[in-house]
Amino acid sequence: MHEFEPVSPTYGISEAVVAHRLRGGARLRANLPGGYRLALRTRELHGPVQAALAAPSPTGPPFLIS
Repeated sequence: MHEFEPVSPTYGISEAVVAHRLRGGARLRANLPGGYRLALRTRELHGPVQAALAAPSPTGPPFLIS
């Protein structure tokens, strides 16, 4: 029997970016492996993508990177 590795955070990020672009830049939130959360948005049509990444913290609330 084969054991499968969990999906990597990198794969989860790229999958979220593709979904964000396919939806025309609408706000998108995705849960990534390891307790990470990613939020993507575009303010204008075909504009730059803005991202915020919430990382789990063992000592308190999630740490936000944007």
